[in-house]
Amino acid sequence: VEDSYAQGDQSYLKGKYTTFSDNSMGKEIQFFAFSRSGNTIKAKYFAQNAPEQFKAWKKQVNPNILLITVGAYSTSFNVDTRKPLGLTVDNGETVNKNLEEDKLDALVVVYNGGSQKGGIGIVNLETSPLKVNQGEVGEYWVKDSFIDRQKAIRWAEKHGATLFQAHLLYDKNGTCFPEDAKFRGKTSERRYLAVATKDGVAYHIVADIPSDEHFNRGGEKVGEILSNRGYKVYGVINLDVGGYNLLQAFDDRENVIRKTDHPVSSTTNLIIWYY
Repeated sequence: VEDSYAQGDQSYLKGKYTTFSDNSMGKEIQFFAFSRSGNTIKAKYFAQNAPEQFKAWKKQVNPNILLITVGAYSTSFNVDTRKPLGLTVDNGETVNKNLEEDKLDALVVVYNGGSQKGGIGIVNLETSPLKVNQGEVGEYWVKDSFIDRQKAIRWAEKHGATLFQAHLLYDKNGTCFPEDAKFRGKTSERRYLAVATKDGVAYHIVADIPSDEHFNRGGEKVGEILSNRGYKVYGVINLDVGGYNLLQAFDDRENVIRKTDHPVSSTTNLIIWYY
């Protein structure tokens, strides 16, 4: 059973964490917006036996968790062999070296150290290189150059960075799919992650559509709604719902805002926000 959303817009941590609903595109979409101002709220990704990895990290760090969900797709449902689909490096450890060239056109970077700790970048692999300035400075065309791809992996391994792949549905230029693909495929619950700025502040924004929606159209709606609300959107990626429909969202006092049935223990990978 899923808990209903808190009523109305809510603000926590002196405005650095806000939740709001929007039905201007015909369906209710719930947004969880994390301001990166002051580096108070951070993101972290787990991809190596993620449930146990997350449990050990929580014991060590004792964080206040705001949201837990799944990031990348999985290669299978086999507990012994499954791993995130596509190129994946977890905190400097390569989990999957195989780039999904045809399907997943976003490379997501989660920073684990330095001034960018807890930050997220989204790279459009079709049009842009991975630009790095943590530990070294460089540009790597991950999709187009095998040599650059190896350099990017070595950079992530050396400097403890995290990389994973996802579908990119919306970026600074608008939608990232053909017009005739907007309503392609079946409908289901959808979840997305947007990276954006507003008034000079970076934001990570998780958007949840609990009712049936088309894959591409949902991502487009999220990008358009955020743009209409004054955000400059750099990327909207799809988050895996599939067989691992996990979403746990809390307020700053650990009260549940939203919780689906799937437990953390069932997942291949996790992306979380905490302070």
